[in-house]
Amino acid sequence: MLKKYSNREQEIGAMVIESEIPDKNEMKLFTSLQTDTYKDIKINLELTEKQKGEIMEVSEEFKDVFTDVPGLTNLGKCSISLTTDEPIYSKPYPLLHAMQSEVEKELDTMLKLGVIEPCTSSYVSPIVVLRKPDGSNRICVDFRKLNKITVFDPEPMPKQIFSKLKRDQYFATSL
Repeated sequence: MLKKYSNREQEIGAMVIESEIPDKNEMKLFTSLQTDTYKDIKINLELTEKQKGEIMEVSEEFKDVFTDVPGLTNLGKCSISLTTDEPIYSKPYPLLHAMQSEVEKELDTMLKLGVIEPCTSSYVSPIVVLRKPDGSNRICVDFRKLNKITVFDPEPMPKQIFSKLKRDQYFATSL
Protein backbone atom coordinates (compact mmCIF):
# COMPACT_ATOMS: atom_id res chain seq x y z
CA MET A 1 0.00 0.00 0.00
CA LEU A 2 1.19 3.48 -0.76
CA LYS A 3 0.95 5.98 2.03
CA LYS A 4 0.19 9.63 1.58
CA TYR A 5 2.71 11.98 3.21
CA SER A 6 1.15 14.53 5.49
CA ASN A 7 2.44 16.80 8.23
CA ARG A 8 0.80 16.13 11.57
CA GLU A 9 -0.09 18.97 13.86
CA GLN A 10 0.29 16.82 16.95
CA GLU A 11 1.65 13.41 17.92
CA ILE A 12 -0.86 10.68 18.68
CA GLY A 13 0.55 9.47 21.99
CA ALA A 14 3.34 7.49 20.39
CA MET A 15 7.07 7.70 20.02
CA VAL A 16 8.24 9.12 16.69
CA ILE A 17 11.51 8.15 15.04
CA GLU A 18 12.63 10.48 12.27
CA SER A 19 15.20 9.66 9.64
CA GLU A 20 17.14 12.61 8.26
CA ILE A 21 17.88 12.25 4.55
CA PRO A 22 21.29 13.63 3.58
CA ASP A 23 21.62 16.49 1.12
CA LYS A 24 22.42 15.36 -2.44
CA ASN A 25 25.66 17.35 -2.31
CA GLU A 26 26.81 15.22 0.64
CA MET A 27 26.21 11.93 -1.20
CA LYS A 28 29.10 10.07 -2.75
CA LEU A 29 28.59 8.63 -6.21
CA PHE A 30 30.01 5.17 -6.72
CA THR A 31 29.88 4.89 -10.49
CA SER A 32 32.75 2.38 -10.35
CA LEU A 33 30.27 -0.13 -8.86
CA GLN A 34 27.78 0.46 -11.69
CA THR A 35 27.37 -2.44 -14.11
CA ASP A 36 24.09 -1.41 -15.83
CA THR A 37 23.46 1.96 -17.48
CA TYR A 38 20.77 3.51 -19.66
CA LYS A 39 22.58 1.95 -22.66
CA ASP A 40 21.59 -1.51 -21.37
CA ILE A 41 17.85 -0.84 -21.62
CA LYS A 42 16.06 -3.50 -23.64
CA ILE A 43 13.68 -1.84 -26.06
CA ASN A 44 10.76 -3.71 -27.59
CA LEU A 45 11.70 -4.71 -31.15
CA GLU A 46 8.13 -4.06 -32.34
CA LEU A 47 8.56 -0.29 -31.86
CA THR A 48 9.37 1.96 -34.80
CA GLU A 49 12.83 3.48 -35.14
CA LYS A 50 11.36 6.86 -34.17
CA GLN A 51 9.85 5.40 -30.97
CA LYS A 52 13.12 3.63 -30.13
CA GLY A 53 14.95 6.94 -30.63
CA GLU A 54 12.53 8.74 -28.33
CA ILE A 55 13.06 6.13 -25.62
CA MET A 56 16.84 6.39 -25.90
CA GLU A 57 16.60 10.20 -25.82
CA VAL A 58 14.54 10.20 -22.63
CA SER A 59 16.64 7.48 -21.00
CA GLU A 60 19.85 9.40 -21.77
CA GLU A 61 18.32 12.57 -20.30
CA PHE A 62 17.53 10.70 -17.08
CA LYS A 63 20.58 8.40 -17.10
CA ASP A 64 21.13 8.91 -13.37
CA VAL A 65 17.88 6.97 -12.78
CA PHE A 66 18.81 4.00 -15.00
CA THR A 67 21.49 2.44 -12.83
CA ASP A 68 21.88 -0.66 -10.72
CA VAL A 69 23.65 1.33 -7.98
CA PRO A 70 21.16 2.32 -5.26
CA GLY A 71 20.85 5.96 -4.39
CA LEU A 72 19.21 8.28 -1.90
CA THR A 73 16.68 11.05 -2.19
CA ASN A 74 16.19 14.23 -0.26
CA LEU A 75 12.57 14.65 -1.36
CA GLY A 76 10.98 13.61 1.91
CA LYS A 77 11.27 12.68 5.53
CA CYS A 78 10.19 9.41 7.04
CA SER A 79 8.72 9.19 10.51
CA ILE A 80 7.56 6.03 12.21
CA SER A 81 5.12 6.22 15.10
CA LEU A 82 5.40 3.53 17.77
CA THR A 83 2.91 2.46 20.42
CA THR A 84 5.53 2.10 23.17
CA ASP A 85 8.75 3.79 24.28
CA GLU A 86 10.33 0.46 25.19
CA PRO A 87 13.05 -0.47 22.64
CA ILE A 88 12.73 -3.71 20.70
CA TYR A 89 15.73 -6.01 20.97
CA SER A 90 16.04 -9.30 19.10
CA LYS A 91 19.03 -11.60 19.30
CA PRO A 92 20.90 -12.22 16.03
CA TYR A 93 20.09 -15.42 14.16
CA PRO A 94 22.93 -17.92 13.75
CA LEU A 95 24.88 -17.38 10.53
CA LEU A 96 26.73 -20.15 8.72
CA HIS A 97 30.49 -19.69 9.04
CA ALA A 98 30.84 -20.05 5.26
CA MET A 99 28.53 -17.06 4.73
CA GLN A 100 30.21 -14.77 7.27
CA SER A 101 32.73 -13.22 4.86
CA GLU A 102 30.12 -12.79 2.12
CA VAL A 103 27.77 -10.99 4.52
CA GLU A 104 30.59 -8.72 5.76
CA LYS A 105 31.53 -7.90 2.15
CA GLU A 106 27.91 -7.04 1.30
CA LEU A 107 27.57 -4.88 4.43
CA ASP A 108 30.81 -3.03 3.55
CA THR A 109 29.47 -2.34 0.05
CA MET A 110 26.18 -1.03 1.46
CA LEU A 111 28.11 1.20 3.89
CA LYS A 112 30.17 2.63 0.99
CA LEU A 113 27.00 3.30 -1.02
CA GLY A 114 25.34 5.02 1.91
CA VAL A 115 22.44 2.56 1.86
CA ILE A 116 23.12 1.71 5.50
CA GLU A 117 24.98 3.61 8.20
CA PRO A 118 26.46 2.76 11.59
CA CYS A 119 23.92 3.07 14.36
CA THR A 120 23.94 3.07 18.16
CA SER A 121 20.19 2.68 18.57
CA SER A 122 18.78 0.55 21.36
CA TYR A 123 16.45 -1.03 18.78
CA VAL A 124 17.97 -4.22 17.36
CA SER A 125 16.57 -6.46 14.62
CA PRO A 126 18.45 -9.48 13.25
CA ILE A 127 19.55 -9.92 9.65
CA VAL A 128 18.37 -12.83 7.53
CA VAL A 129 20.26 -14.06 4.47
CA LEU A 130 18.04 -15.31 1.65
CA ARG A 131 19.09 -16.99 -1.59
CA LYS A 132 18.04 -15.12 -4.77
CA PRO A 133 16.93 -17.03 -7.89
CA ASP A 134 20.28 -16.21 -9.56
CA GLY A 135 22.15 -17.92 -6.70
CA SER A 136 23.44 -14.77 -5.01
CA ASN A 137 22.42 -13.77 -1.50
CA ARG A 138 20.07 -11.04 -0.33
CA ILE A 139 20.50 -9.54 3.12
CA CYS A 140 17.19 -8.70 4.77
CA VAL A 141 16.23 -7.46 8.22
CA ASP A 142 13.57 -9.19 10.31
CA PHE A 143 11.45 -6.27 11.50
CA ARG A 144 8.48 -8.38 12.64
CA LYS A 145 8.80 -7.36 16.31
CA LEU A 146 9.18 -3.69 15.39
CA ASN A 147 6.21 -3.93 13.01
CA LYS A 148 4.04 -5.17 15.90
CA ILE A 149 4.49 -1.87 17.77
CA THR A 150 4.35 0.39 14.70
CA VAL A 151 1.23 2.51 14.27
CA PHE A 152 -0.32 1.43 10.97
CA ASP A 153 -1.19 4.47 8.89
CA PRO A 154 -2.49 3.28 5.47
CA GLU A 155 -3.36 5.53 2.59
CA PRO A 156 -4.89 3.69 -0.37
CA MET A 157 -3.71 4.56 -3.86
CA PRO A 158 -6.22 6.90 -5.51
CA LYS A 159 -8.13 5.34 -8.42
CA GLN A 160 -7.45 8.47 -10.48
CA ILE A 161 -3.80 7.45 -10.81
CA PHE A 162 -4.75 4.58 -13.13
CA SER A 163 -6.98 6.79 -15.27
CA LYS A 164 -4.03 9.17 -15.72
CA LEU A 165 -1.91 6.30 -17.05
CA LYS A 166 -4.31 5.30 -19.83
CA ARG A 167 -2.91 7.91 -22.25
CA ASP A 168 0.74 7.07 -21.55
CA GLN A 169 2.70 5.21 -24.21
CA TYR A 170 5.86 4.10 -22.45
CA PHE A 171 6.18 2.11 -19.25
CA ALA A 172 9.34 0.94 -17.53
CA THR A 173 9.80 -1.98 -15.18
CA SER A 174 12.67 -3.20 -13.08
CA LEU A 175 13.15 -6.96 -13.18
